[in-house]
Amino acid sequence: MIWPLGVIIGLIAIAEVAANWWAVRVIFSVIDTAPPFNVEPHPPNEAGKPISFPTTHGLTLRGSLYRQTDQPSRGLIIFCHELGGNHWSALSYCEGLWEAGFDILAFDFRNQGESDALPGYEPLHWLTCYEVQDVLSAIRFVRQDDQLARMPLGLFGISRGGGAALAAGALTPSVRCVACEGAFAMEDVV
Repeated sequence: MIWPLGVIIGLIAIAEVAANWWAVRVIFSVIDTAPPFNVEPHPPNEAGKPISFPTTHGLTLRGSLYRQTDQPSRGLIIFCHELGGNHWSALSYCEGLWEAGFDILAFDFRNQGESDALPGYEPLHWLTCYEVQDVLSAIRFVRQDDQLARMPLGLFGISRGGGAALAAGALTPSVRCVACEGAFAMEDVV
């Protein structure tokens, strides 16, 4: 009379293993696959001065610097775009900051837009140490420029760029403020 109980326990164990196997496959596919982002393309903006600067890995990051011409600048904001975006979207997101008198520096993260690519790295929606290093490289570029180095510095990021801005801002005492829209981060990066 014990064998029916053993069969029931065995079936429950098999069902548990199958459910766990299925759940793990679903969870890993979510983590490893970038969701479909609806990033709106932005045309190049001639108002920005082209810039480029190196990363610690020897890559070149490219972007634009928008300087105030009608009023004195109140400071400099480094813009960090979302996955699938590029530096051309900066003024769309930073319009209020621009109108308030801030200069805007926008760059493309590695493997995105006009910046160099790191072989073997595929950007995902999850923040990695590479995005944080890219923001730190932008800060280093600003601090090495005589005119920009004297300006109050802030960071503004969207989604993954927001997480990179938060992490880089926490590592850089000279950053006075960080603003984010939809930021999230990975524990091992922050």
